Amino acid sequence: MKTKASSFNSVYVLFFLISFSGCLGDGADPLPDLYEVTGVITLDGQPLGNAKVVFEPEAVREKARRRASSATTKADGSYRLYYNPKAAGATSGKHQVTIFKLPDDNEEPSDEQSIPAKYNEKTELTADVTEGDNTINFDLKSN
Repeated sequence: MKTKASSFNSVYVLFFLISFSGCLGDGADPLPDLYEVTGVITLDGQPLGNAKVVFEPEAVREKARRRASSATTKADGSYRLYYNPKAAGATSGKHQVTIFKLPDDNEEPSDEQSIPAKYNEKTELTADVTEGDNTINFDLKSN
C-alpha cells in the first residue's frame, strides 16, 4: 500500500532524476533541433506558480537519447521550457507531460502533493511540439 508520503517522495525522486539527466554528458554532443515552448498552467482557473513542468519525448532520438525539457512556472503560471541550462526549447514530437507543485519558500514541507496524480506520477497529459514556436497551456482540475 502506497502512503501519501511515499507518493510525494516519489515525485521528488522523479524530479531529481529528470533534472540530473540534463547534467550528464560532456557537453560535446551537438544539440538537436529545439523549438520554443511556452504557456500558462492553471489549477481550477487560478495561476499555478512554483510548479515544475517536464516534457519527456515519447520517441527515442539519435544515439538512443530521449532527453526531457523542463521549466518552473512563475507566479502567474507562465513557463518557458529549457532543454539544458543554456538552451531553451524542446525537441519536436509527442511528449508525456508531468506537472507537480514545488513547496514555496515560506511553506512547511508537506507529504501531500497539491496537484492530482493524474498530472504527475500517473500523468495523463501529453503535448505535441512542432517546428516553430509552440504555446501549450494546461488548465488542471483538482478533482
